[in-house]
Amino acid sequence: MTRRVRPSWITSAIALLGSCIAASVVQATDSAYPSRPVRLIVAFAPGGGVDATARIITPKLSESMGQNWIVDNRTGAAGNIASEIVARANPDGYTVLLALDTQLTANPSLYDLPFNVEKNLQPVVILAISDQIAVVHPGVAARTLKEFIALAKQKPGAFRHGSAGVGSSNHLAAELFKRVTGIDMVHVPYKGAGPALTAILAGEIQMNVSSTASTIGFIKD
Repeated sequence: MTRRVRPSWITSAIALLGSCIAASVVQATDSAYPSRPVRLIVAFAPGGGVDATARIITPKLSESMGQNWIVDNRTGAAGNIASEIVARANPDGYTVLLALDTQLTANPSLYDLPFNVEKNLQPVVILAISDQIAVVHPGVAARTLKEFIALAKQKPGAFRHGSAGVGSSNHLAAELFKRVTGIDMVHVPYKGAGPALTAILAGEIQMNVSSTASTIGFIKD
């Protein structure tokens, strides 16, 4: 039931994937699908954009399909733990992964993965696209991007920036930002965007790149 994944399919910020299955395969092998609850593996901790997306869609999926969709947060290793769980699951449509695109495109180059993304995961649908936004702690003496870059250049290595883990989309975005601007900041990886946001609110880190969905409430406040 495996099917080679074309890299061009994985183009969104968030993609929904099943373990080695497509909807047509499920219908062919289980006409009553789903006949039991479906586990939605979320690669990051509660509070981030991926988890928020899962909490929005699962009630609707449960209602429309007549079976519970259960959110199961499996954090760590920039989403690789969650990906491996789904990659090794029985390919029957009852273990589904909610993942970031970088988790499936960049991670194979950053990590020695114990599974093959193209062979062991089957894309189902592009679910959502989310912007990334850079935020700083209110204690940082900068109110514009230009001011922050100038301040960071004056204090190389003094600022810390958080991410959802090494290789996560917000980590790579921050590293690109550092390279383009020529500033030096210390990277602090967390087990999801939620914990990273908690850290910046507490002043543990000074800057963070995260999805607009997970930060907009704090920005408005």
